[in-house]
Amino acid sequence: MSMPRYVHDCTECQFLGQVGKYDIYTCCRSSWNVLTGIARFNDSGRGYVSCSFLQEDVDEMLKTCAGITITQAQILVIFSKARSLILGMVT
Repeated sequence: MSMPRYVHDCTECQFLGQVGKYDIYTCCRSSWNVLTGIARFNDSGRGYVSCSFLQEDVDEMLKTCAGITITQAQILVIFSKARSLILGMVT
């Protein structure tokens, strides 16, 4: 797996890989039952966009991703939910 390009200081986040110029993370705090997808595009504190959604929605999406590894499926879920946000905020 590749290494992150940018500094990301949340110890709760799991680095998934890179998509284009973005470092992709998930942050899942089980007590909140929410998964947050993060696309980091530089080292600044504000150098990312994120989108949060319920873990049950993610679980349902993963069920439909037969034959795809979990990491790939997580990336698909993040970008299907956050694509418009990312494209709208990052040039």
